[in-house]
Amino acid sequence: MNRRTLLSLTGGGIGLMATGSAKPLVTNTPRYSDRVAVPEQDRSNPYGKEELTVQLPQESELQHDAFGVTREALDYWEHYSEKFAGYPITYDLSYHHDSPVVRIRFVESIEECGAASADETTITGCAGVVKDVDVLMIPVTVRITTGRERNDVLRTLIHEIGHTLGLTHDDEPANFMRKDAVSVEFR
Repeated sequence: MNRRTLLSLTGGGIGLMATGSAKPLVTNTPRYSDRVAVPEQDRSNPYGKEELTVQLPQESELQHDAFGVTREALDYWEHYSEKFAGYPITYDLSYHHDSPVVRIRFVESIEECGAASADETTITGCAGVVKDVDVLMIPVTVRITTGRERNDVLRTLIHEIGHTLGLTHDDEPANFMRKDAVSVEFR
């Protein structure tokens, strides 16, 4: 078990608590993540290493508990990356990495992400799907919009970080990775 994550059974769900978080996050989602059957993944780690450095620019902290919610999303993937992405991953989150592999930025708005534009829909997060180390642009940037409820931000972070692991909108865990994944319930 990851030393930064405390997993405990609470009322039929699993509580995830990241060090430094104000309270545990209890969600039905890890139950789904535990029980969903996933075919053997034929993916290799495009980063070539198990621990990724993640930079959260300090100005992000002005928005809300950016560090805590980011740590919770990273903890989710530390626990489930091998099952869903096909390889284990750990994250070293800091404000001050000189050469981060992943940079997470909290922004007021996202005008476009890939083929989608803000004219067509409200974009709450953006990250490229990382598949091939030969075309990997370091740092991989994840953008998340602010001004929303904490659990919405957490859901979006888990989704976008899934893209950095090579997952698409058609991959499991569907309750996070579907483009329209709004069925995730946080209590």
